[in-house]
Amino acid sequence: MQLAQFSTPIQSRQEPSDFTPQAQNLPESQFIPSDEIRDFVLAANVAAQDAAKDPAASTAPERVVSQLAGSAESATYLFALCENAPLGEVSELSYPLISSTEPPQQSGIRGHAWPGGEPNFAGFIHLTLPLLEDTTIAEIECVLDLDLLPLPGERASKKATAVAKCLLAYAEDIAIQFGRTRAQITLHYPANHPPSADPFYFAITHAGYQQHLGHVQAFIPVEKQEQKPVTDTRNSRGPSSTGLSSTGLSSRELNYEIVTWLDFAITEKYSSQIRELLTIASVDVPNGGLELEPIHWTPSRMAQAAKRLRARGGTTLLVGIVDKHTGKICALTEIARHYGSDPSVAEWTLTVTARENRNQGLAKLVKRHAIAAARAHWPSVQRIYGSVPEQPDQMRAIYRALGASEFSCSSTWEKSLDAN
Repeated sequence: MQLAQFSTPIQSRQEPSDFTPQAQNLPESQFIPSDEIRDFVLAANVAAQDAAKDPAASTAPERVVSQLAGSAESATYLFALCENAPLGEVSELSYPLISSTEPPQQSGIRGHAWPGGEPNFAGFIHLTLPLLEDTTIAEIECVLDLDLLPLPGERASKKATAVAKCLLAYAEDIAIQFGRTRAQITLHYPANHPPSADPFYFAITHAGYQQHLGHVQAFIPVEKQEQKPVTDTRNSRGPSSTGLSSTGLSSRELNYEIVTWLDFAITEKYSSQIRELLTIASVDVPNGGLELEPIHWTPSRMAQAAKRLRARGGTTLLVGIVDKHTGKICALTEIARHYGSDPSVAEWTLTVTARENRNQGLAKLVKRHAIAAARAHWPSVQRIYGSVPEQPDQMRAIYRALGASEFSCSSTWEKSLDAN
């Protein structure tokens, strides 16, 4: 079997000058994915849905192509293990190239041809290289093609196990070529199952990976949440605010108001506080013993995040609890939606409470109001998904209190790479 590399998208689709992508739920640079990209996405989605037992566990081909285009924060590469490699041009890493876009010229190549006329994939490697922090790490995702993917509850076949080991070995070699000294891979499996339920478990343990961080995936059903008074600002890009309802709230809670910011349209009044809280969230997040560098949010980094959001056609909602007397943001949470994703689904990306305001119930309070804000901005959303550390279990308890259903687990494994 031979490895081939997907090409990197380079050409943006041009739109009229008055084009507003987020208003039309389209990215500024919309690449049309190739059939081979769709093959990878289908295999990855089936594997994710087998682990989650949920059809919403999926990604969109357009999102994968956008990731391959890269950003200031990370570089992403996609490879395919083939029975016979395609005929055509060769990448800088000396692998045969597969077009990631249609037409191929959008990714800088003339095209490729498959021996026999059809691709013959055995598996895929999705490799992400952080560029700002954790620059010694290569984040590896390996996916078996559908013909080799075991059915839920079944063990991987001998051929699938051999392919898994081959994919992992190739991924490590490529990571070393990029100068990375640590490889990380995340396994996914149904709730109440061990990591060995992932078809790559035996490959990574045989290769010497050690388990570190564990997460539980869960979703909160939006329609079951108690209605809360959050102003509908669907036609606004700026902040909106509302006081908390007096119904069922303590006198302490009446000292707060809820403020929302759509798509990083943050006023100067709050921008420095939000950057500080985002940095604190990065520092304080449980790491399971992994050595991870914190993300320091600067004005330029925030501007880049907003630009990247527009370019990829995503949308995000920040919701904060603000002390009415001091103007301080005491707790902050973020919900996001990705271009091409299921319109009934949104995703929690972070929740953080200011250190001096912890253990006061504010994380639960801000998430409850964020659900109401999501309902106001995105009426189609029915479920909000999140990934919660297994330990410590404070956030897991908050999710359960909000009616969350846990459906899958994941664990991150790491190995030191030897260039010799």
